[in-house]
Amino acid sequence: MKENNQFLEYTVYNNNLYGTSLEEVTRVLEAGRHPLMDLDLNGVSSSFKALGKDNYFGVWIDAPEKKILLERLLHR
Repeated sequence: MKENNQFLEYTVYNNNLYGTSLEEVTRVLEAGRHPLMDLDLNGVSSSFKALGKDNYFGVWIDAPEKKILLERLLHR
């Protein structure tokens, strides 16, 4: 899919490829619906550029403090 530009956004993490299907997001948008995606900051940037500001709404969710964030990351 990566070679054929079929991802809206993608990343490699621990030698595994993760991404969001452009075809599926397009299908959802064309149906008049809104896709819900869980993306990292790079994915957000790529998606925003691809979809345009009129088709994009983002929400940032953050841990209340660094200690809690560290605990969440270590216990995944």
